[in-house]
Amino acid sequence: MTELNSHELTEQIIGSAIGVHNTLGPRPVYVVYRDVPIESPFKVDLVVEESVLVEVKAVQAFAPVHHAQVISYLKLTGCPVGLLINFNVTLLKNGIRRVVRPDLYKRSPISPVSPV
Repeated sequence: MTELNSHELTEQIIGSAIGVHNTLGPRPVYVVYRDVPIESPFKVDLVVEESVLVEVKAVQAFAPVHHAQVISYLKLTGCPVGLLINFNVTLLKNGIRRVVRPDLYKRSPISPVSPV
């Protein structure tokens, strides 16, 4: 398998999520592993190729806590990018947010202030 960059990988994940959403429609999503429901305060829904974290929701609308949760998971796992996907929307593209780990943001250099 060829190595994909994070942009290509997130595009493939989004395409797969849209396929699931088109088939099943808006609905709650439950996380189950080997026929056992997963319940834990720290529960990453999915990590793809050790580089993209996927957090699945089925909520009326994203709240700031959802974004904060993904950022926390990115920091804990070391993944550079995450997808926050809300399946409880009519059009899935309106329920997808791409989140980059904060320490990877490109910051512009700050010019030193000269003393007066």
